[in-house]
Amino acid sequence: MPAWLLLACVFLWLLIIGPQGVKAHALLVRSIPEANAELATPPATIEMWFSEPLEAGFSKARLLDSQGQELPTGAVNLDPSDPMHMTLPLGQLEPGIYTVAWQTLSRADGHEWYGSFPLTLLNPDGSRPTATATTTDGGERGELPSPGEVVARWLVLLGGFLLFGVPLFQIVVVLVGEPNTALALPWRNLALKLVWLAVVAIVLGAWLQVILQAARLGGLGQLPTLLLETRTGTLAFARQALAFTSLVIILRLPQPRPLHQQKWPFLLISGVYSGLVILLLLFTTSQDTRILALVLLVGLGGALFSITHHADPPTLERRTWHMALALSSVLLFTLSLGSHANAGPGNVWAVLGDFVHLLAAAAWIGGLALLPGLIGQIRRLAAPTDYPQNLLLIRRFSYLASFAVFVMMATGLFSSLVQLPSFSSLWTTPYGLVLLTKLILIAFTLEVAFFNNRLIHHKASQLTNPDGWVRLYRQIVTEAVISLGITLSVAILVQTSTPRSFTQTSDVAPPNLPFNTIAQADDLYLHVQVTPNQVGYNRFWVHLYHPDGGSIGEVQLVRLLFNYRQEQFGQARADLVALGQDTFATEGAYLNAAGLWNLSVYVRRRDRDDALTKVNLEIPPLIVSAAGANPWGNPMSALPAGMLIAAALVVLGLIPWLWRQPLQEIFGLKPANPNIWTWPPSGLILSGGITILSGLIIAVTATPALLARLNSDSTVSGASASASTARFDPAGEPVPASPGSIAAGAELYQEQCVPCHGPKGLGDGQRAAGMEPPPANFRIHVPLHSDRELHGYISRGFPGTDMPAFADDLTTEEIWHLVNYLRAEFG
Repeated sequence: MPAWLLLACVFLWLLIIGPQGVKAHALLVRSIPEANAELATPPATIEMWFSEPLEAGFSKARLLDSQGQELPTGAVNLDPSDPMHMTLPLGQLEPGIYTVAWQTLSRADGHEWYGSFPLTLLNPDGSRPTATATTTDGGERGELPSPGEVVARWLVLLGGFLLFGVPLFQIVVVLVGEPNTALALPWRNLALKLVWLAVVAIVLGAWLQVILQAARLGGLGQLPTLLLETRTGTLAFARQALAFTSLVIILRLPQPRPLHQQKWPFLLISGVYSGLVILLLLFTTSQDTRILALVLLVGLGGALFSITHHADPPTLERRTWHMALALSSVLLFTLSLGSHANAGPGNVWAVLGDFVHLLAAAAWIGGLALLPGLIGQIRRLAAPTDYPQNLLLIRRFSYLASFAVFVMMATGLFSSLVQLPSFSSLWTTPYGLVLLTKLILIAFTLEVAFFNNRLIHHKASQLTNPDGWVRLYRQIVTEAVISLGITLSVAILVQTSTPRSFTQTSDVAPPNLPFNTIAQADDLYLHVQVTPNQVGYNRFWVHLYHPDGGSIGEVQLVRLLFNYRQEQFGQARADLVALGQDTFATEGAYLNAAGLWNLSVYVRRRDRDDALTKVNLEIPPLIVSAAGANPWGNPMSALPAGMLIAAALVVLGLIPWLWRQPLQEIFGLKPANPNIWTWPPSGLILSGGITILSGLIIAVTATPALLARLNSDSTVSGASASASTARFDPAGEPVPASPGSIAAGAELYQEQCVPCHGPKGLGDGQRAAGMEPPPANFRIHVPLHSDRELHGYISRGFPGTDMPAFADDLTTEEIWHLVNYLRAEFG
């Protein structure tokens, strides 16, 4: 079977299961009821939507009371039509403050995450319970991975780099270069030993990864479920099967002693292991996993075909290394599918960029691992007369390595721009600091590589004697050792939470502020509140009052009428439940579309005329998670797509200019003497020039869009404070109601509140005359609202009244002092 046909089959499966549009980690996007909601009636369920598809067996939620005790609930359900939607059925609840604690295992990146949010069930009279929300302890995961996780991922990365880099070295450097026949066998034996090492590293790393994760998710008893019922287990099995299939193929070659005498037992063990993995995957419940098993079965068949099919030794060796290269490239692609690149809009391009980055790193680091051994063989076995011929092979790898580093830098810059929302994230976040460490190690490696390059290409006369080869050997070993440190930093980086993941989540699900207004109907004033003012489930609360505190009479019915203004949905209605103190409330999903609504309030009182008033309500659009974003879109919102295309074309155009001679040598476009070109270089120059020119033209056309975006960003940044005040809750943590805080609030009340609300809070201050509606009577209104609501009214003002916003005049702490005074004085 041709190697690239096998590669196409396996890639087909990978495209079926991913990439998926997600964020890094399955984070909470929104919930019904909303976090921090205050409910008049107990909800039947808690519904939560997350940023990534969830693994059913390891994603759960529980309900805690204010003492931290877990309450009985129904079994957690995942929506079959929406794997990001989790439902927690509830039992009968009494008034109190509860905490919803959730745990998720992402089906996209295999990472677990934890979180919680409070909600309040109000007393029958509408007052707030006095308890406080409990804090969850346990199950927390930091932004940096544990040492065990780092070692596991480092082993898989190192094995993948070796499994790709060694065959590539053999194909591009050794087989094309026609090495000294005396060194051909020792070189191949060294390559085979590194392949064995790579397979062992991949298997150990894959098992260590799933064992550690099972321990975190409840113990080793969870290991079978994790392996057979999750995408993490599928990918771990896939990497092992790909590695062992590669080993089965490579075992066809003559092995170094003493492995040659044990080749067939090893061949049998490798084949049986791959077969068992495939059988396990065939009997899982996941359709994607069964497809993987069939694809791997095709791969194993291709391996057996390559073993049994007769071919001359040179053809067999080339076929073997090409097949191993194809399988190892698929293995690296599985790593990209579980990386941060598989996150947010445009994740297809981000995953492809990460994949190319891994291929380039494997070409460089895998070859570096092989090179010291080859130079050692040259020093021990080659005659001085063979030094020039062997130097040509070293030069060929130098070309390959320089090209790989160039690709690494281009794709690494692209990936960094995708994951870092701002330049300051490079030194203010754990992810940025790990990335900086990686860049420093790369800088040291490039410095060593620079001197190696000078020695190979510009001071080759020093390599005509053994001392020169000793010097080159030491410098190559130094470069290889530092590259191991780079691989370790990558193992940390790919498991560290990115700033982009948390930035996107805050952008995806900003909490809506409640809708509040004051309306008048005949002799009544109505405070109407809709919380959280969103599409779907809301709480509707109405307070009826007279400004002077007089009796409003016996209320028999309060009814809400809902009319959508933008389309004919028909009229919906809801009757409110009396809570006491002339307040009424209900909950439900009556607002089922974003846009403008007419909300009518009908009040029936005994022996009085019915009252009806209407308020206009605007519901903001429902903001969906990044999981619903276009996976083929632009992965970097800061740059127009045209600029990204232009940059990619310029990078591609530079390749034939910078590697004109290496391209001819590597692909055989050369005569016997590699210093003489037979293919006119003008063709390479022309193709590269046209590509660069195309990129520059696209960059010019995209410049207006870039300038507009930069101007828009600066405008948004300048308005961020006011926008944040308008959309987000700025209250922060409450200030304890100490005597000092209450006294400070009393002074602020005299300065800021007395002119309108009066010294006794009755709404009869000197400025109250002519205000419509009149200022609030604190003795009526303060007992009806929570401290956080009062903080919001003071900081943001009250719509439909003359109540101004004090957020620009008072600090958050001063507003809390004022709230504490209002609570102490007026209840």
